[in-house]
Amino acid sequence: MRQGVIDIGSNSVKLLIADCIDGQIHPVTETSSQTRLGQGLYEHRLLQPKAIEATVESVRSFISLAEFDGVEKLIVIATSAVREAINASQLIAAIDQPVSILSGDDEARFSFSGVMTSNHLATDNLLVVDAGGGSTEFTSGNLTRLDRHISISLGSVRLMENFPVSDNPTTEQLKTVRNAIDAQLQSIACSDYWKSKTNSILVGVGGVATILAMMELSIEDFDRTRIEQVALSREQIVCWCNKLWSQPLARRQEIKGLPANRADVALYGCLIYERILMELHHDQLCISTRGIRFGALVNNF
Repeated sequence: MRQGVIDIGSNSVKLLIADCIDGQIHPVTETSSQTRLGQGLYEHRLLQPKAIEATVESVRSFISLAEFDGVEKLIVIATSAVREAINASQLIAAIDQPVSILSGDDEARFSFSGVMTSNHLATDNLLVVDAGGGSTEFTSGNLTRLDRHISISLGSVRLMENFPVSDNPTTEQLKTVRNAIDAQLQSIACSDYWKSKTNSILVGVGGVATILAMMELSIEDFDRTRIEQVALSREQIVCWCNKLWSQPLARRQEIKGLPANRADVALYGCLIYERILMELHHDQLCISTRGIRFGALVNNF
């Protein structure tokens, strides 16, 4: 059965079309559109008109693409930006399709379920981290059980809104953002449970994790097989953060593997992963391209 998932996030709208056969997910089409739905949201919890317009346009375009590709069942999900906005009904009313607004717990479970569709990861104890635009989810478990999950209000778009930096970020600005991330991570870092997961494989999912892998591989085109072979050491991620935070926007836009339109927000997302590895004392981050959208399909077989 051919199914599709449209994922309305704080930074972008993403589409996955896949053939779901005997419990296996075989991707057919994957695409995304950056709409920055979370931009301007966090001060008054209001989605901005231009962001709503861009998001609705992208969703409608993806619905048409899904119909063209022969999708028999289409799911539309929305995450933290829509979840937090007091005017989310304006967006939902403009989309001619039912929209499931996921809780933070839903996001965590779906991300974990998605990662578990990766054969090379499904046999191990995992700590899955999905650092998104508006929130970050942590989930631990393995193929037979999901042990625990938590969602915190830490995301790259949220940070960019709350802690804007200059075109060429200063050392003081970096310190401010790093301290803000560490403060948000305290509920995780101070937990005996999460601290005990140092022997679990740390897996990053979502756009930022994929960008880290693509920069390391120096590739511009998405290549799932190569990306999912990447395991970044803590030192490599620190190196990438230092490189990103020491260059002006124009230079960042030239980095192979980093989409030019994400060269601003990637600063924050990469730093989130750096701080997670530091605070939870993990040595490396494995990358999975199978996150929340794959999990949504798993939960809708």
